[in-house]
Amino acid sequence: MDIIKESLIIVGSIFGVLTFYREIYKWIGFFMKSRTYPTTTIKREYAVLIPARNEEKVIGNLIDSIKLQNYDQSKITIFVVADNCTDQTAIVAKTHGAICYERFDDQKKRKGYALDYLVNRIKKDYDINAFDGFFVFDADNVLELDFIEEMNKAFVQTNSIVTSYRNTKNFDTNWISASYGIHFYRRSMAYHRPRSILGIGTHLSGTGFLMPTSVISDGFHFHELTEDTEMTMVTSANGMKIAYCESAIHYDEQPTSLKVALTQRLRWTKGRLNVFKKTWRNTIKGIFKSNGFTNYDLFFYLFPYSLVELGFQICLMVGGVITALLLGGSLNIRGLFIAVLLYYLAKYVSNLFYNTLAVIREKKNISCPFYKTVFFLIVSPWFQLISIYLMVVSLFKNVQWHPIIHSDSKTIDEIKQDKKTIQILNTKSVFWKVMETFGIVIGLLGLILFTYINQVIEISFMNRITYFVIPSMATISIVFFSSYVFNKKTGDERQNKKAKMSSKE
Repeated sequence: MDIIKESLIIVGSIFGVLTFYREIYKWIGFFMKSRTYPTTTIKREYAVLIPARNEEKVIGNLIDSIKLQNYDQSKITIFVVADNCTDQTAIVAKTHGAICYERFDDQKKRKGYALDYLVNRIKKDYDINAFDGFFVFDADNVLELDFIEEMNKAFVQTNSIVTSYRNTKNFDTNWISASYGIHFYRRSMAYHRPRSILGIGTHLSGTGFLMPTSVISDGFHFHELTEDTEMTMVTSANGMKIAYCESAIHYDEQPTSLKVALTQRLRWTKGRLNVFKKTWRNTIKGIFKSNGFTNYDLFFYLFPYSLVELGFQICLMVGGVITALLLGGSLNIRGLFIAVLLYYLAKYVSNLFYNTLAVIREKKNISCPFYKTVFFLIVSPWFQLISIYLMVVSLFKNVQWHPIIHSDSKTIDEIKQDKKTIQILNTKSVFWKVMETFGIVIGLLGLILFTYINQVIEISFMNRITYFVIPSMATISIVFFSSYVFNKKTGDERQNKKAKMSSKE
């Protein structure tokens, strides 16, 4: 058993050394300002690609937000592929001013196939080289009015693939949509921003990106369950860095059903695993080329850590059983259960810590009452904790692509109005701001000590919980509950006052 533990410690230490730079990423992303791109007089010609499956409720708002862009509309052409639709998606798209093609193929249902079809139709009916670049959006997206202007700055500067800041339409709907939002905020803080600051290529995130025409001049050949991940790995291995433009903000709708969320997460997990198996050799080769550290980083970004984690747990459990049998003792089921429970408690605390950092860093982009945000934050680590189980299921299940129903029809104006309303609700006196800041500092200090104190002095897990986590969580709970009780009343009064003033006007 000791040999197994020592071996696992060695393997874990090696991984820790190889990926330690990611801890540095998080702190760069938390403390440093985002990279900006210089203003340019160059206005490139763009096509917009929108694959849509039964999206009649939302696609009109996306097209409208493109039509409202403060960018020369003569340089934007919108193409939609209504993919296996049984509703009025095509009619809505055409009514709102898009060029729409309809595709029906029961065998090839994935987004990548729909985009491939759309690109080939554009090549056939138009001069594809008349466009300098192609945007890709999901039909439920809406864009800030300067989105294309900001992306154009980055595109002119980099001449590369550019991805944007992914915000959430429906963060405040429930704990599921909020957990997705926190996940993407954490990706911005821990990956996109630090990579951009350091000049390292980043990864795509499904939607809201811009690619040079050369990438798809012979078609869109990324057909895996996660076509965005496949495109990231293939283009990066071929020497292209994906740039990040944080000032270009788009919003998309997140699942609100646990069943839908688990189905989507399973597809992501299976897709990432398939892409890793397909691309890891070329990614390693890319490490020794000009795009070296980007490929090194992306290799470990995509590496299936959950499988390694599962292997560790199996080795420890099997080792414990074998040791008990060889020594003639009884298997300590209770001790094994407690060990597993403490392991996941540690993971929960660690993820809560980094999720908290992400929410603090990205708070200006979060449209949600403060106290709901705190609740959502507390439950958010479930998003990371289920990864190992999704990985196990994906190994044995034939995962298929399934469409996600979108129904949040907020326009960009409504999203902005929601932000203003939330700002009113979240307005507090200086006293409560100071008290809440104190609570946050105490909470973060407790989580930091819990996470890192063992690197300085040896303290048992239970003592770390007792001395650091429980007192800090108690302090922050008392402060925020008191603040909630006081400020809810005053917030309601402010909102009612504003409503009365608006009605008079």
